[in-house]
Amino acid sequence: MYRWTCTLLLAFGLVAFAAEKHPVPGDTDSDAVRTCIRTLFKVEYAKTSPTAILALVEKLTTAAAEEKANPAARYVMLTEAVTLAMRGGDVDRSRLRGDAAG
Repeated sequence: MYRWTCTLLLAFGLVAFAAEKHPVPGDTDSDAVRTCIRTLFKVEYAKTSPTAILALVEKLTTAAAEEKANPAARYVMLTEAVTLAMRGGDVDRSRLRGDAAG
């Protein structure tokens, strides 16, 4: 059930992202950006409380909204935000963050 929910939520957000006509970044690009983001937000990623996780979701979503020059970075930040929102126990927020991709 969890995997189905995750897949469905990601699909909704990624469809909106694809509507902007940006290609989905390749694994190499995504991995490099993900490593950079996790390094940049290392302290926040180390926190495990649901409140701290949801605070990181807000930071990633804000950073993604401000990112105009690098679609791969925006994509990775939003997918990270969706995943973290679900981990933080806020499925509604994860859906909204997925919608922000568009």
